[in-house]
Amino acid sequence: MKVNGLSETSNESGGGREPKTVNEIFDQATQEEESGDRWLSSDLSKALRFYQRAYSLYMQALNIDVSHLDTRYNASRLLFTVYTEYIKNEGVNLTDLNNCDLALSRTDASVIQPLQNICQFFQISLELVSQASSRFAWDLYYNAALCYFEYVEEETRNGYETMAQFSQVMDAMQISQRLLSSALQYQVKELKQFTEKVGKAEPIIHSEVPTARDTIAEIEDTILPSTVLETCLNCYRLVSTSYEDSWSEERLSLVANASDEFINVVDSISSGLLDNYTNSSNEIVPSLTEDEINELKITKISFLASKSLTFAECEAVWQSEPLLDLVDKLLLEAGSYRTLLDKLDESLAVVDDKLKWQVLSVMDTKYKECYKVLKKQLDQLKKRSVEDTGDDKSNIISQICSVFIEQADIEVERSMLESGQKYHDVLVKNSYNLLKNSLVYSKQGGGLRESVSGKLVREKRRRETLARLCILDGKLSRTELSSIVGANYWPQEMSDLADVSVYSEGAKSALTQA
Repeated sequence: MKVNGLSETSNESGGGREPKTVNEIFDQATQEEESGDRWLSSDLSKALRFYQRAYSLYMQALNIDVSHLDTRYNASRLLFTVYTEYIKNEGVNLTDLNNCDLALSRTDASVIQPLQNICQFFQISLELVSQASSRFAWDLYYNAALCYFEYVEEETRNGYETMAQFSQVMDAMQISQRLLSSALQYQVKELKQFTEKVGKAEPIIHSEVPTARDTIAEIEDTILPSTVLETCLNCYRLVSTSYEDSWSEERLSLVANASDEFINVVDSISSGLLDNYTNSSNEIVPSLTEDEINELKITKISFLASKSLTFAECEAVWQSEPLLDLVDKLLLEAGSYRTLLDKLDESLAVVDDKLKWQVLSVMDTKYKECYKVLKKQLDQLKKRSVEDTGDDKSNIISQICSVFIEQADIEVERSMLESGQKYHDVLVKNSYNLLKNSLVYSKQGGGLRESVSGKLVREKRRRETLARLCILDGKLSRTELSSIVGANYWPQEMSDLADVSVYSEGAKSALTQA
């Protein structure tokens, strides 16, 4: 939700009287930001230029009045939005953006800031808002929590070399927990009050049923069951992220001690949602959908699996819920087995060759099942038996590419095991075929309504595929990589593959030329 006082239009060149007061500057900033939102799906460079102007205006307003609450709120959210759309978005390569010098300057004036700086900005905003306003800004707390959550994920991706770094991430997790707890308590209270209010209302005569416009206007700021559910899901995911990088009993205990009480509360709230909002006949307080209920189940299973230190533990968790034909479940299950192997590598445990073959084979089976479901969904979209709401086709194509890439990686990894030596040539051939399949799919169009972001992610999958083929074929010269993967892209792709054991040697060799 954005605080604003918006006019209908805004253009890149600006115009009109220069704003002078805090409120005038704030209003101009919100106009620039909304223009950025409108261009985001079609022109990332243009959108970023609008976002940069909005941020500069917000900072100008704060220089006049550092505690201007609406400005603090919008600027905090804008920083995190830009981070999410331009840094976290794997399809975006900043070198492709045009005429965005200030935004890409890596200075304090840039709207693209390091995640740690954004967390600090949120913290100051929260302190000022809590001191100056009687209204609980739950969405500010929620966005701040997600920002700290993203910091935890970013640090986890980078890996920990010392216990001190692990402790820093634990601190960020606990800050996010506290913010999510505050937002969740408020949401639960508001949902209860709204439900009771609706329950006490007089029955509506059919001829007096409000129009869609009236209903939307009445409940657009109302906390609904789906709102609370989304917060619960992020609570589970936050703690799962810390468990996934805990490769020893000691670290598991540290995460558990810091999160058990928090998770117990979330368990209670999520169970209450299932008890009270699954079969509601009330049209104003909508029931949770089947997809939402399944998402909760899958997220909770993934949370439990994240604690596993053995394959037997992890497999038992996933077998406890037979949601076999759901893509998210299959992808998360396969991913959790990969996480388990990573944990074993980090702990320097000696993994039995046959066990590793078994784990990789189970992962391969899950990806095969996932492809079948995704292929069916894609065929339905192509036949128009299911409506494409925008990037549906594009997203499925990108997911299929990811599945083929994961399967190819598994085949290469299995070919290097002692158990796979007698199948070595077959496994390597399989990996080539899987990567070629990924390449074919990545070239398919995402439909007339495909966003620029959807297209960029498809292109990213193509580059990931080509980079792997280059390593397998030994095409690692700067000239070859520039021609096949792209001069602006191959260094990043090789940097990513340098952390993947089966490709690390070739990737590091290529990077010596960068």
